[in-house]
Amino acid sequence: MTRLRFIASCISLVLSVIGSSSDAAAEIPSRLRRIDIRPHQDHTRIIFQLDQGTEYSVNELPGNRLKVTFSSADAPLLRRLRSYSDQHIKGVAVAQRGNFVRVTIGMSSAAEGARVIDSCLPTLTVDIGPRFRTRRDVPSLPEGRESIWNGAGRFVKEYDPPVRSELPFVPTDQQSLRALLSEEETRQFLAGEAAVYKGQAADALSILSSFLNKDSKILSLATYRCGQAYYCLLDYGKALQFFRQGESLWPQFLDLSVDAKFAYADCLIRNGELAAGRKLLSGLIADKAEKKSAPILLVRLADILARQKLETESRIIYSNVIRFFPENKAAVYAALKLADRRFPETDTFAYPGLRDEYLRIAQVSSDFIVREEAFFKAALLDSLFGSGMNALTAVADYEKRYPRGILASLARSIHLDLMPVVYKEVKKAGEPELMVKVMDRNADYLAKCMDESSFIGDLDQSFTELGQVQEENRLFGRLARRDWAVRQAPFLYGKIMDNAMSLSDWALAESTGREFIRKFPLLTETQRARELLGDLGYRKGDLDAVKADLAFLLDPKVRAGIPESYYYLGKSLEAGKSLPQAVKAMELFITAMNSRRATSPLLADAYFVAGTSYQASRNNAKAMEYLTAGLVQAPQEGRDRFLFRLGELSRNQGQTAEAKKNWEKIVKEGRDPVWQKLASQKLADLEWKERPGADI
Repeated sequence: MTRLRFIASCISLVLSVIGSSSDAAAEIPSRLRRIDIRPHQDHTRIIFQLDQGTEYSVNELPGNRLKVTFSSADAPLLRRLRSYSDQHIKGVAVAQRGNFVRVTIGMSSAAEGARVIDSCLPTLTVDIGPRFRTRRDVPSLPEGRESIWNGAGRFVKEYDPPVRSELPFVPTDQQSLRALLSEEETRQFLAGEAAVYKGQAADALSILSSFLNKDSKILSLATYRCGQAYYCLLDYGKALQFFRQGESLWPQFLDLSVDAKFAYADCLIRNGELAAGRKLLSGLIADKAEKKSAPILLVRLADILARQKLETESRIIYSNVIRFFPENKAAVYAALKLADRRFPETDTFAYPGLRDEYLRIAQVSSDFIVREEAFFKAALLDSLFGSGMNALTAVADYEKRYPRGILASLARSIHLDLMPVVYKEVKKAGEPELMVKVMDRNADYLAKCMDESSFIGDLDQSFTELGQVQEENRLFGRLARRDWAVRQAPFLYGKIMDNAMSLSDWALAESTGREFIRKFPLLTETQRARELLGDLGYRKGDLDAVKADLAFLLDPKVRAGIPESYYYLGKSLEAGKSLPQAVKAMELFITAMNSRRATSPLLADAYFVAGTSYQASRNNAKAMEYLTAGLVQAPQEGRDRFLFRLGELSRNQGQTAEAKKNWEKIVKEGRDPVWQKLASQKLADLEWKERPGADI
């Protein structure tokens, strides 16, 4: 009986809203039973305990005062509160002004502000403290969370999921259809209705649309069913068109099919026709007052009132649905709506309570849409106010539960926004192992981290400190192929190549370099990749590939980043009998090494190649210069070839004694038996030519 009285009062409330809401409120005055004051360090909480909800207003008055007015209410004067004082408030005065109760609260200074929490009417809570100085439509957020609020956070205000009315779907009587249609047409129409019932709206439309050209009775019925199908597809504008057409053809059908009537009312509401939708829904509530669907209809009614800015009336309905129908699904819907109203006013200190409320709603709800929404909002609160790691865990948990959920795209957006926050927290903590672990697990969500100039360097340093070279290659390989990592591609590809070469993984180094050059041929960083490929080709003995990769270094405008690249190019040109170009490459290598005052085991061979090439072209002066310099650079075991060539040059210039000296040194001190044999032959030739009578 109490529940029926509540439903009746709600219907009266609707009627009063259509006319004058204040008159209905005056019929049942509210009683302010007590005022509790709870001081805290940063604010003072004042709790107004009423026996039932009523309209109220909160206004700031000159002189650092706050006025709370309850309409259609009475209260004891509570004189003892007038002398109350703490660091935030100075006195609370209660006065009766006709049908209004006025409570005036003195604030200790102009720095104090107020926050109103009325989600648990008939209890109204007012917090007074400096942090509530400005009323906020947007929460005060920790650094780095603004993008989350601007994106996913606004959904709390805008998201309006489909409502399950719990009203039964009543299919058309088969005998009635057979009187109007053939057996085959009857079977088709019933199949269309079955598709509507199962939520297979697209299939239903493909079947029912063929009946829109039939006689008037079937046309009207098919029109309603098409409206219901479009309603299932969330196309509320199209659904409204069909419902209106159906109503013009057969208005009595709405009384026969209450689920269609509810869908029609909901479409009116969602298309902005609040008064018409409210009127239709109110009649439906009156008809279903004793049914289990009534509480859900009441929640939808409260939604309408909220859209009309009648916050007090809507809160009263939500609160009483929870009170009178705790076992009904409607109680969960109402609790979710009340929680949503607390969202914009929450902050870092208060959010845990609201998050826990969302989690409670998710756990008790049997509606998967509500359950997903509540889980998402709990994760959203953690993302806005919690630590980065806790927020990341909450969002990942939602994504694991609902990988294809309605809100999955928003969750992904939050995940992306959270990663820079997590990166900065982990970097500050100085935990390279955690840095590597978190970034590897969330590699698909690092797009915004890539915009941080120091991110990729810090990640590389973490891998280096842990000595995880192969693990770094795997992660960087995944990142390098992402479109959003293009700016960091040179570093990523270069690091993979360096790591691969340090591990002697020549195949990975080469494939990485080729891929980088193919994808970014115009980047200046590709030069280094080409030089590394030249190094790899030389190691493998593929001198044709070396020549192809490093030929660009002969351009006068180009300078090698790795001096040894000139040497590799020179050796490939020497093998291809391109001696002038080989000499040029070797001279560039020698010049680069000398300018850096660097040493290399390759330097002596570069001198030898240049010297012998000049010797072949009969430029004896240049040949002598390079071979003499190379002899100084050559190790003991590599001196024989220089001495042999120098001996040849000396003999060609008529310096037989100098030539003999060099060859004798090879024979006596040499390390290479081949060069020793050649030197011995040259000495024998000299002795033959120097014998008496050799000129005869």
